[in-house]
Amino acid sequence: MLTRIGLLMLATLAFHSAWAGSPPADPVARVNGTAITRADLDRSLAFVAARNHATLAALQHSGEFPRIEHVVLNSLVEQEILWQAARVKHTPDPAAVDRELDQVRSRYGSKQAFTEAMARAGQTEASVKEQIRRQSAIAAYMSAEVTKKIHITDADIERYYHDHPEMSHRLRLYRLREILIPAKAKHANAEAHKLQAEARGGADFAALARKHSADGNAALGGDLGYVAVNLFPEPFQKAVRATAPGKVSDVVETRFGLQIVEVEARRGGEPVALSRVHDRIRTQAFQTANRAGVKARIKALTKKAKVDILLKDAPSPSAQR
Repeated sequence: MLTRIGLLMLATLAFHSAWAGSPPADPVARVNGTAITRADLDRSLAFVAARNHATLAALQHSGEFPRIEHVVLNSLVEQEILWQAARVKHTPDPAAVDRELDQVRSRYGSKQAFTEAMARAGQTEASVKEQIRRQSAIAAYMSAEVTKKIHITDADIERYYHDHPEMSHRLRLYRLREILIPAKAKHANAEAHKLQAEARGGADFAALARKHSADGNAALGGDLGYVAVNLFPEPFQKAVRATAPGKVSDVVETRFGLQIVEVEARRGGEPVALSRVHDRIRTQAFQTANRAGVKARIKALTKKAKVDILLKDAPSPSAQR
Protein backbone atom coordinates (compact mmCIF):
# COMPACT_ATOMS: atom_id res chain seq x y z
CA MET A 1 0.00 0.00 0.00
CA LEU A 2 1.05 3.56 -0.57
CA THR A 3 2.22 4.90 2.76
CA ARG A 4 0.24 7.95 3.85
CA ILE A 5 2.29 11.07 4.30
CA GLY A 6 2.14 11.83 8.01
CA LEU A 7 1.87 15.10 9.84
CA LEU A 8 5.60 15.66 9.78
CA MET A 9 5.46 15.81 6.00
CA LEU A 10 2.54 18.21 5.75
CA ALA A 11 4.81 20.88 4.35
CA THR A 12 4.58 19.11 1.03
CA LEU A 13 0.80 19.35 0.87
CA ALA A 14 -1.12 22.15 -0.84
CA PHE A 15 -2.84 24.99 1.01
CA HIS A 16 -5.24 26.53 -1.48
CA SER A 17 -7.39 29.61 -1.20
CA ALA A 18 -10.59 27.66 -1.80
CA TRP A 19 -10.41 26.30 1.74
CA ALA A 20 -7.58 28.03 3.60
CA GLY A 21 -8.96 31.53 3.30
CA SER A 22 -5.87 32.93 1.56
CA PRO A 23 -6.45 35.71 -0.95
CA PRO A 24 -6.57 34.74 -4.62
CA ALA A 25 -4.01 37.43 -5.48
CA ASP A 26 -0.26 36.96 -5.79
CA PRO A 27 -0.14 33.40 -7.19
CA VAL A 28 3.26 31.70 -7.33
CA ALA A 29 2.01 28.86 -9.55
CA ARG A 30 -1.10 27.60 -11.33
CA VAL A 31 -2.05 23.98 -11.90
CA ASN A 32 -4.77 23.57 -14.52
CA GLY A 33 -5.94 27.05 -13.59
CA THR A 34 -5.92 26.51 -9.81
CA ALA A 35 -3.69 29.02 -8.06
CA ILE A 36 -1.07 28.24 -5.45
CA THR A 37 -0.65 31.55 -3.66
CA ARG A 38 2.22 33.21 -1.89
CA ALA A 39 0.33 32.60 1.37
CA ASP A 40 0.08 28.88 0.54
CA LEU A 41 3.81 28.69 -0.09
CA ASP A 42 4.68 30.69 3.04
CA ARG A 43 2.59 28.34 5.21
CA SER A 44 4.50 25.38 3.86
CA LEU A 45 7.83 27.16 4.30
CA ALA A 46 6.87 28.01 7.89
CA PHE A 47 6.31 24.30 8.51
CA VAL A 48 9.74 23.48 7.06
CA ALA A 49 11.29 26.14 9.30
CA ALA A 50 9.49 24.80 12.38
CA ARG A 51 10.69 21.27 11.64
CA ASN A 52 14.23 22.66 11.70
CA HIS A 53 13.65 24.63 14.92
CA ALA A 54 13.74 27.95 13.11
CA THR A 55 11.34 30.70 12.08
CA LEU A 56 10.21 31.55 8.58
CA ALA A 57 12.11 34.85 8.83
CA ALA A 58 15.32 33.01 9.72
CA LEU A 59 14.79 30.59 6.83
CA GLN A 60 14.24 33.49 4.42
CA HIS A 61 17.59 34.97 5.41
CA SER A 62 19.55 31.77 4.88
CA GLY A 63 21.62 31.17 1.79
CA GLU A 64 19.61 28.02 1.10
CA PHE A 65 16.25 29.79 0.97
CA PRO A 66 15.89 30.13 -2.86
CA ARG A 67 16.55 26.40 -3.32
CA ILE A 68 14.24 25.38 -0.46
CA GLU A 69 11.51 27.72 -1.72
CA HIS A 70 11.52 26.15 -5.17
CA VAL A 71 11.67 22.58 -3.80
CA VAL A 72 8.64 23.24 -1.56
CA LEU A 73 6.75 24.91 -4.41
CA ASN A 74 7.41 21.93 -6.67
CA SER A 75 6.04 19.67 -3.94
CA LEU A 76 2.89 21.79 -3.68
CA VAL A 77 2.44 21.63 -7.45
CA GLU A 78 2.85 17.85 -7.42
CA GLN A 79 0.37 17.45 -4.59
CA GLU A 80 -2.17 19.65 -6.38
CA ILE A 81 -1.82 17.54 -9.52
CA LEU A 82 -2.41 14.40 -7.46
CA TRP A 83 -5.35 15.93 -5.61
CA GLN A 84 -7.04 16.99 -8.84
CA ALA A 85 -6.73 13.44 -10.17
CA ALA A 86 -7.76 11.77 -6.91
CA ARG A 87 -10.85 13.83 -6.11
CA VAL A 88 -12.57 12.72 -9.33
CA LYS A 89 -13.07 9.19 -8.03
CA HIS A 90 -12.27 9.21 -4.32
CA THR A 91 -14.18 10.96 -1.55
CA PRO A 92 -12.63 10.39 1.87
CA ASP A 93 -14.82 9.00 4.62
CA PRO A 94 -15.45 11.93 7.04
CA ALA A 95 -15.39 9.60 10.04
CA ALA A 96 -12.02 8.17 8.98
CA VAL A 97 -10.66 11.69 8.55
CA ASP A 98 -11.85 12.62 12.05
CA ARG A 99 -10.21 9.50 13.51
CA GLU A 100 -6.94 10.38 11.80
CA LEU A 101 -7.16 13.94 13.14
CA ASP A 102 -7.76 12.58 16.66
CA GLN A 103 -4.64 10.43 16.33
CA VAL A 104 -2.61 13.46 15.26
CA ARG A 105 -3.92 15.51 18.20
CA SER A 106 -3.14 12.72 20.66
CA ARG A 107 0.57 12.86 19.79
CA TYR A 108 0.76 16.29 21.39
CA GLY A 109 -0.72 15.33 24.75
CA SER A 110 -3.35 18.04 24.86
CA LYS A 111 -5.47 20.12 22.51
CA GLN A 112 -3.69 23.28 23.63
CA ALA A 113 -0.26 21.80 22.89
CA PHE A 114 -1.51 20.69 19.48
CA THR A 115 -2.94 24.13 18.69
CA GLU A 116 0.26 25.87 19.77
CA ALA A 117 2.44 23.51 17.73
CA MET A 118 0.29 24.01 14.66
CA ALA A 119 0.36 27.80 15.12
CA ARG A 120 4.16 27.75 15.19
CA ALA A 121 4.08 25.86 11.90
CA GLY A 122 1.57 28.27 10.36
CA GLN A 123 -1.28 25.73 10.55
CA THR A 124 -4.73 25.46 12.09
CA GLU A 125 -6.82 22.44 13.01
CA ALA A 126 -8.93 23.09 9.92
CA SER A 127 -5.93 23.16 7.62
CA VAL A 128 -4.54 19.95 9.12
CA LYS A 129 -7.93 18.26 8.68
CA GLU A 130 -8.05 19.32 5.05
CA GLN A 131 -4.56 17.98 4.48
CA ILE A 132 -5.60 14.63 5.95
CA ARG A 133 -8.68 14.60 3.72
CA ARG A 134 -6.66 15.32 0.61
CA GLN A 135 -3.93 12.82 1.43
CA SER A 136 -6.54 10.15 2.13
CA ALA A 137 -7.97 10.68 -1.37
CA ILE A 138 -4.49 10.63 -2.93
CA ALA A 139 -3.62 7.41 -1.09
CA ALA A 140 -6.86 5.78 -2.30
CA TYR A 141 -6.15 6.95 -5.84
CA MET A 142 -2.62 5.55 -5.86
CA SER A 143 -3.83 2.31 -4.34
CA ALA A 144 -6.40 1.85 -7.09
CA GLU A 145 -4.24 3.03 -9.98
CA VAL A 146 -0.90 1.55 -8.96
CA THR A 147 -0.73 -0.69 -5.91
CA LYS A 148 -3.68 -3.00 -6.66
CA LYS A 149 -2.44 -3.53 -10.21
CA ILE A 150 0.90 -4.96 -9.10
CA HIS A 151 1.15 -8.75 -9.37
CA ILE A 152 4.40 -10.42 -8.32
CA THR A 153 4.65 -13.91 -9.81
CA ASP A 154 6.93 -16.78 -8.83
CA ALA A 155 8.87 -16.12 -12.03
CA ASP A 156 9.37 -12.52 -10.92
CA ILE A 157 10.63 -13.70 -7.54
CA GLU A 158 13.06 -16.18 -9.10
CA ARG A 159 14.38 -13.53 -11.47
CA TYR A 160 14.83 -11.08 -8.58
CA TYR A 161 16.64 -13.80 -6.62
CA HIS A 162 19.17 -14.37 -9.41
CA ASP A 163 19.62 -10.65 -10.14
CA HIS A 164 20.27 -9.64 -6.52
CA PRO A 165 23.20 -11.47 -4.92
CA GLU A 166 22.52 -9.71 -1.62
CA MET A 167 19.31 -11.78 -1.45
CA SER A 168 20.61 -15.07 -2.87
CA HIS A 169 23.85 -15.23 -0.85
CA ARG A 170 24.91 -14.54 2.69
CA LEU A 171 26.88 -11.36 3.14
CA ARG A 172 30.55 -11.87 2.34
CA LEU A 173 32.99 -10.20 4.72
CA TYR A 174 36.67 -9.52 4.02
CA ARG A 175 39.48 -9.09 6.55
CA LEU A 176 41.52 -6.24 5.07
CA ARG A 177 44.54 -4.04 5.55
CA GLU A 178 45.10 -0.98 3.41
CA ILE A 179 47.69 1.63 2.54
CA LEU A 180 46.44 5.04 1.43
CA ILE A 181 48.56 7.49 -0.54
CA PRO A 182 46.92 10.92 -1.10
CA ALA A 183 46.43 11.52 -4.83
CA LYS A 184 47.94 15.00 -4.51
CA ALA A 185 51.08 13.76 -2.80
CA LYS A 186 54.34 14.21 -4.70
CA HIS A 187 55.02 11.21 -6.95
CA ALA A 188 51.89 9.54 -5.53
CA ASN A 189 51.48 7.03 -8.35
CA ALA A 190 55.12 5.95 -8.29
CA GLU A 191 55.06 5.70 -4.49
CA ALA A 192 51.91 3.56 -4.51
CA HIS A 193 53.27 1.13 -7.09
CA LYS A 194 56.59 0.91 -5.25
CA LEU A 195 54.81 -0.04 -2.02
CA GLN A 196 52.62 -2.53 -3.87
CA ALA A 197 55.72 -4.20 -5.33
CA GLU A 198 57.36 -4.39 -1.91
CA ALA A 199 54.23 -5.91 -0.35
CA ARG A 200 53.90 -8.45 -3.14
CA GLY A 201 57.59 -9.23 -2.77
CA GLY A 202 57.15 -10.32 0.83
CA ALA A 203 57.54 -7.14 2.86
CA ASP A 204 55.36 -6.92 5.95
CA PHE A 205 52.18 -5.12 4.83
CA ALA A 206 51.33 -3.86 8.34
CA ALA A 207 54.79 -2.34 8.73
CA LEU A 208 54.49 -0.62 5.35
CA ALA A 209 51.10 0.77 6.35
CA ARG A 210 52.41 2.12 9.66
CA LYS A 211 55.23 3.92 7.88
CA HIS A 212 53.57 5.15 4.68
CA SER A 213 49.76 5.14 4.91
CA ALA A 214 47.96 8.48 5.26
CA ASP A 215 44.76 6.90 6.59
CA GLY A 216 43.67 7.14 10.20
CA ASN A 217 44.25 3.42 10.75
CA ALA A 218 47.96 3.60 9.87
CA ALA A 219 48.99 3.08 13.52
CA LEU A 220 47.05 -0.20 13.43
CA GLY A 221 48.99 -1.40 10.42
CA GLY A 222 46.18 -0.37 8.09
CA ASP A 223 43.82 -2.88 9.74
CA LEU A 224 40.18 -2.48 8.64
CA GLY A 225 38.96 -5.65 10.35
CA TYR A 226 36.19 -7.67 8.72
CA VAL A 227 34.17 -5.41 6.45
CA ALA A 228 31.44 -5.63 3.80
CA VAL A 229 33.06 -4.05 0.76
CA ASN A 230 29.76 -2.83 -0.67
CA LEU A 231 30.17 0.07 1.75
CA PHE A 232 33.26 1.24 -0.15
CA PRO A 233 33.70 2.98 -3.54
CA GLU A 234 33.18 0.76 -6.60
CA PRO A 235 36.89 0.61 -7.66
CA PHE A 236 37.81 -0.51 -4.14
CA GLN A 237 35.11 -3.19 -4.20
CA LYS A 238 36.34 -4.57 -7.52
CA ALA A 239 39.95 -4.66 -6.35
CA VAL A 240 39.07 -6.55 -3.17
CA ARG A 241 36.85 -9.08 -4.91
CA ALA A 242 39.55 -9.74 -7.52
CA THR A 243 42.20 -10.44 -4.87
CA ALA A 244 42.58 -13.88 -3.34
CA PRO A 245 43.08 -14.26 0.44
CA GLY A 246 46.73 -13.77 1.38
CA LYS A 247 47.38 -11.60 -1.68
CA VAL A 248 47.85 -7.88 -2.33
CA SER A 249 45.57 -6.00 -4.71
CA ASP A 250 46.42 -3.79 -7.65
CA VAL A 251 46.78 -0.09 -6.94
CA VAL A 252 43.28 1.38 -7.09
CA GLU A 253 42.30 5.04 -7.28
CA THR A 254 39.21 6.26 -5.41
CA ARG A 255 38.02 9.62 -4.16
CA PHE A 256 40.19 9.04 -1.07
CA GLY A 257 43.42 8.66 -3.04
CA LEU A 258 45.54 5.72 -4.20
CA GLN A 259 44.90 2.55 -2.20
CA ILE A 260 46.59 -0.82 -1.90
CA VAL A 261 44.74 -3.61 -0.11
CA GLU A 262 45.88 -6.83 1.48
CA VAL A 263 43.10 -9.42 1.73
CA GLU A 264 43.94 -11.48 4.80
CA ALA A 265 40.81 -13.64 4.81
CA ARG A 266 37.17 -13.76 3.77
CA ARG A 267 34.10 -15.44 5.13
CA GLY A 268 30.41 -15.72 4.30
CA GLY A 269 29.01 -15.53 0.79
CA GLU A 270 27.34 -18.95 0.91
CA PRO A 271 24.21 -19.39 -1.24
CA VAL A 272 20.84 -19.05 0.47
CA ALA A 273 18.00 -21.29 -0.74
CA LEU A 274 15.26 -19.43 -2.60
CA SER A 275 12.65 -20.97 -0.29
CA ARG A 276 14.22 -19.18 2.69
CA VAL A 277 14.01 -15.72 1.15
CA HIS A 278 10.93 -16.19 -1.05
CA ASP A 279 8.57 -14.08 1.08
CA ARG A 280 11.16 -11.38 1.73
CA ILE A 281 11.87 -11.07 -1.98
CA ARG A 282 8.14 -10.86 -2.74
CA THR A 283 7.80 -7.97 -0.28
CA GLN A 284 10.88 -6.18 -1.58
CA ALA A 285 9.95 -6.69 -5.23
CA PHE A 286 6.44 -5.42 -4.50
CA GLN A 287 7.79 -2.31 -2.79
CA THR A 288 10.20 -1.66 -5.65
CA ALA A 289 7.42 -2.02 -8.22
CA ASN A 290 5.12 0.21 -6.17
CA ARG A 291 7.70 2.99 -5.91
CA ALA A 292 8.34 2.82 -9.64
CA GLY A 293 4.61 2.80 -10.37
CA VAL A 294 3.91 5.81 -8.17
CA LYS A 295 6.78 7.72 -9.78
CA ALA A 296 5.53 6.84 -13.26
CA ARG A 297 1.95 7.85 -12.40
CA ILE A 298 3.06 11.23 -11.07
CA LYS A 299 5.19 11.78 -14.16
CA ALA A 300 2.26 10.93 -16.46
CA LEU A 301 -0.13 13.22 -14.60
CA THR A 302 2.40 16.04 -14.60
CA LYS A 303 2.94 15.67 -18.34
CA LYS A 304 -0.80 16.12 -18.97
CA ALA A 305 -1.25 19.00 -16.53
CA LYS A 306 -0.94 22.66 -17.45
CA VAL A 307 1.54 24.01 -14.91
CA ASP A 308 2.66 27.62 -14.78
CA ILE A 309 5.44 28.48 -12.32
CA LEU A 310 5.17 32.19 -11.53
CA LEU A 311 7.63 32.40 -8.65
CA LYS A 312 10.48 34.74 -9.36
CA ASP A 313 13.92 34.37 -7.86
CA ALA A 314 13.79 35.17 -4.17
CA PRO A 315 15.21 38.58 -3.20
CA SER A 316 18.46 38.73 -1.31
CA PRO A 317 18.27 38.80 2.51
CA SER A 318 19.25 42.47 2.52
CA ALA A 319 16.34 43.31 0.24
CA GLN A 320 13.91 41.55 2.60
CA ARG A 321 14.93 43.55 5.67
